Amino acid sequence: MNNSTSNNLRLPLDQLVDMKFITTDSGMGDKWFYRLMSDDRFPRPIKLGRLSRWKAGDYYAWKDAQISSSQVEFQKRQQEAFKRVEQKRIKNATSLGGAN
Repeated sequence: MNNSTSNNLRLPLDQLVDMKFITTDSGMGDKWFYRLMSDDRFPRPIKLGRLSRWKAGDYYAWKDAQISSSQVEFQKRQQEAFKRVEQKRIKNATSLGGAN
């Protein structure tokens, strides 16, 4: 993902956003975010009377961290899969070469 392109489409970091914005932008449901908050895995809202708002910068930082960790995890799993395939290839080549 090109962050310079996505940053151009983002709100100012100090702008306050509501849960509707967060759910629309992320594609995840509000219950999921409230569960993350209860597990201290998502920023707590700023309370304005009965309203809950989040700083756009806090939301974007959380979102970017999720994307980054997902990419790192994918690359790690991909490398592990490549190693398994290579080990299997070597094992098969060795067993075929030893049988002759």
